[in-house]
Amino acid sequence: MQSPMLELNTVQTDIISSKHLAAASGERVLLSGPSGSGKSYFLRILADLVPWQGAISLNGKPASAIPGPEWRQRVMLVPSASHWWQPLVEDHFTHPSDAPLEALGLDRGILKKDPQYLSSGERQRLALLRALDRKPAVLLLDEPSANLDPERTGQMETLLNDWCKKTPGLLVMTSHDPAQRTRMADRLWQIRGGQVIDTGEHA
Repeated sequence: MQSPMLELNTVQTDIISSKHLAAASGERVLLSGPSGSGKSYFLRILADLVPWQGAISLNGKPASAIPGPEWRQRVMLVPSASHWWQPLVEDHFTHPSDAPLEALGLDRGILKKDPQYLSSGERQRLALLRALDRKPAVLLLDEPSANLDPERTGQMETLLNDWCKKTPGLLVMTSHDPAQRTRMADRLWQIRGGQVIDTGEHA
């Protein structure tokens, strides 16, 4: 593996821990584990949204040396339930005209709509585009296709694959779909008994 973009050493909380994990730019990491094992919580650790002990670094720079807001801009979490606080979709984007809406089957007119009146699937796709608009180095996705049909899921996967290759960015995502793991994972992390391990498996 090339030099890691994201690296964890002896990271732990009262709920979950990991001895060592590393992933490079351009990689797609799939995080798996039983329901309730802490997958969403672990993504929040990576985003520095919950207290943790140990060492996490981005491109060799420790998280402790990067202000929290800057870290979360570069290591961006898209939770399973997105939040919207402005009256129009476009108000949540820095560059709304550049958002590749069509790539996810969305009409450009959706930018002028109130997010609260959109379907869960529309909000989920827009939340992904909103995150990409902020140009993160690492993208953390919690069940990104949970509310999408197979066609929209395929569109989302194509967009993410292109982002990983062209940016190149690092993708860490959770999914309950075994077929999606085969399609999307270059590296598999698994939660077993509160421990996050790199299984050494590749899709």
